[in-house]
Amino acid sequence: MYGPAPHSSQVALSVSPGTTALCVTVGILISSLALSRRFSPATRAWLFCFGQTVLLTAPLALVMSQGVYGDFPTIDKAGSFLYYQDGVHI
Repeated sequence: MYGPAPHSSQVALSVSPGTTALCVTVGILISSLALSRRFSPATRAWLFCFGQTVLLTAPLALVMSQGVYGDFPTIDKAGSFLYYQDGVHI
């Protein structure tokens, strides 16, 4: 394992297959609206991009909570920022 041991307040994410299937289906449906000729080209491009965004990111967005900010080197936003300010990353 790389880095320190997981902290006790670290939240593990798990995405169910049903959630993934729902997000993939909705993303494909939104993207397929871009094939319709009744929308303007700009709207069709927006629908395609939005559908692909839903397809790729929605499964994780549904299970994220306030406890998840990062993992290594710290698990909280303030600690990670202080770590970055100290210049340890260089």
